[in-house]
Parts: sequence; structure tokens; C-alpha cells
Amino acid sequence: MEAIKPPQERYYERKDPLTLHYRESIDRHIEEQYRLLLLNMKVATMAALVGGMLGGVLLGQLALPALLIGALLGAVAAGAGTYFYTHFRTLRWQVAGRLSDPDRNPAFDAELNLTPYFIMPLLFALVLLSVSWLAPLVFAVVYAGWMAVCALRSPVQQRDEAVRRHTLLANTRERLLSYGKALATALGTGKHFHVATPEQLKLEEEGDEQFLYLSDAEHHDSQLFASSLAELMSPIDNPRYLLRLKLPDDWTRGEYYLAVPNTLGTRKDADALALTLGETVNQEFEAVYTREPAGRLHLLTARLQASSKTGELAKREMLWR
Repeated sequence: MEAIKPPQERYYERKDPLTLHYRESIDRHIEEQYRLLLLNMKVATMAALVGGMLGGVLLGQLALPALLIGALLGAVAAGAGTYFYTHFRTLRWQVAGRLSDPDRNPAFDAELNLTPYFIMPLLFALVLLSVSWLAPLVFAVVYAGWMAVCALRSPVQQRDEAVRRHTLLANTRERLLSYGKALATALGTGKHFHVATPEQLKLEEEGDEQFLYLSDAEHHDSQLFASSLAELMSPIDNPRYLLRLKLPDDWTRGEYYLAVPNTLGTRKDADALALTLGETVNQEFEAVYTREPAGRLHLLTARLQASSKTGELAKREMLWR
């Protein structure tokens, strides 16, 4: 039987534009979180200064034991500060690569120097000693509490979505299964198989190599699936239809195309493949007809992109079972 072997090892992780886009999105979201945290450190310092001055005066007028108040304030500040510091250290480690990039905009070099972000709060706390010995503790509570809340409310939804998509797309096994499932569904819907169904898909792994095929399928269906999947997963040549990715808002890598196999060379079949593939990999594709002027421009772009990928073919191989 015929099976498909995907492009070279880790191609989808290292070179595929769609995977690299989400890798960059993860880094970008982490960098934005880091900058937002630095901004909040400045805001928290000023808020804590005001809070320390007012709190030091008001607490000094209460009839409660000063040592008890100081102990409670110290405990709250320590807990909130520990949580914030743990979050900040993790974020700083995650963004370290981008911060040390030699091509980075020099305007952001101040983000590497954290001295002012820690020295100024300490100086303000010392100044507040002139108000009351409780004032620096109030300052610490307001500052640590503010930053702990900022850490809790850190906008991670977009980053987590980028992480999820990158994990899915970078995995050669998952990509091969996703493409194979979508293609088999489209071939079945278009009644191109004699008797095969998508449920017959089987993935085998031999060492570092992976093979996808239709298990227990007749020769026609097995050959049709293998040839079609090879077209879908290989650099574009001259297909009748293209699948064009509807690009995310922050996309920076030009157009992204896949070839529609010749077997699915009608508008109905191409649209069906665009729909099933989009649902499988959680992206949105549209079918582009390449035999008209507008479509030829897309085909030219796709072929120019493919000219640098001649060694990145999905290969058909015979498996004896």
C-alpha cells in the first residue's frame, strides 16, 4: 500500500510560516506583558507613596497596639510581595531572549536596567520614616498588593491561545493527521473513494519516521489518498485551485497557500477541502481559482514562495503490510 512520509524532521516547527507566526505571537505577548508590568511598577510606586503618607498619619491616631498593626502590615506585604516577585522572575526569564536581541530597538534599552524600578520604592520608603515608622509598612502593603493584583489580572488569554496553536502546528505527527483527516473527509464527501472512509486513516511511526495511509483500503483509494496528500503537503506547482489562509491581524509573513490536489479540482470540492481543513486545524481558508487573472497572481506568489522549498516535499512510499 502507498503511504505518505511528511517533509524533513521538524520542518513544521522550524520553517513553516504558520507555526513561526504563532511562535512570534507567544514572544510578542510575553514582551507586552513585561512592559505592562514595568509600567505598573511605576504607577504602584506613586500610589504607594500617597498611601504610605495617609496611612502613616491615620494609623498613628488609632488606639490599636502599634506592634500588632506593624506585624499585620508586614505579613500582608510579605505575602503579596512574594507572589509578585515569583511572577516577575518567571516573566523576566521568558522575555530574556527578546531583550538581549542585538537587532532590538535601542529605544527599549531602559527595559534592561531594572535599578530605577527597585531603588525608587526603597528611597520613598525611607523618606516615609519621617512621617511614622508605620508609613513604610503601609507603603510596602500598597505597592506589593498593587503588583500582586496586576500579576493576577495579567492578560494571558491571547498568549495561551498562541501557545495552543503553536503546539498543535509544530507537531509533525498532529499536522500530518490533521491534513490527512481533512483530505480524507473531502475525498469521501466528494465521492472520490470507492469504499474507503476517513476512519481507516492510520499513522505508523518507525524510529524518527512517520507514515500515514488508509488501512485495509483497496488499491484505487489508497493510491488516490496518497497522491492527493502528497500534493497538499508539498510546495506548490500548478494546481487548479489554491487554499489561501485568511491571515490573522498581526501576520507579518506574506501570503500562506496550500495546493488543492488535482482530484479535488472543482469549486465544490475545493470549498469542501477549505472548510474541513479549516475546522481541523482551527484556521480559516478560502479556495482560489488559479485559471483567471486574479487567481494567477496568487499562483505566481505561491510558486515564488515554493521555489525555496524544493527539498521540503512530502514523499510517497510503499509499505508492505
